[in-house]
Amino acid sequence: MAASLQMEFIRSSQVPPAIQEIIDRLDKLAFAEEDTEGYQNEWAASDWMVLGRVNGEIVTQLCILKREIRVGTAQVPVGGLGGVATHPSWQRRGLSKALMGAAAQFMQVELNVPFGLLVCGDETQPFYTRLGWKMVATKLWCIEKGMLHPLQTTVMVLPFSRQEWPEGEIDLCGLPW
Repeated sequence: MAASLQMEFIRSSQVPPAIQEIIDRLDKLAFAEEDTEGYQNEWAASDWMVLGRVNGEIVTQLCILKREIRVGTAQVPVGGLGGVATHPSWQRRGLSKALMGAAAQFMQVELNVPFGLLVCGDETQPFYTRLGWKMVATKLWCIEKGMLHPLQTTVMVLPFSRQEWPEGEIDLCGLPW
């Protein structure tokens, strides 16, 4: 990487409209070829945005939220991670890896949760696995159109403590992220 990455954590509610436009454009570029298989659900609002800039330009981002979910009969607080996106011309330079590391530290220290949780497609699972995330399911439950709905996806967690991930089905107890 020729230039250094500057990271900024910002509350999602405080993202200025001009920055939100840049984030939206980056999402469209990064997820343009994603196959959602007709999935039309609303996505959960994030609590935090993590923005990565090179030479002042936002080139990578991700979202974080904090939520208590249900796994089997256990209530589990998690840091939900989503919207990991890097501009195509900046990919394969370690930027998302750096952002993910900073986000993991933030979830562990600032959010004080025992696990990070993300959902991803089969094509990105190897990337997250290399960063220490572990697959725990291929289905979870979430809200779609006001009703509980199964979502077929890869579900991965990153443990921040010695606490074991509970057994059982995963209910996000709200919208997916």
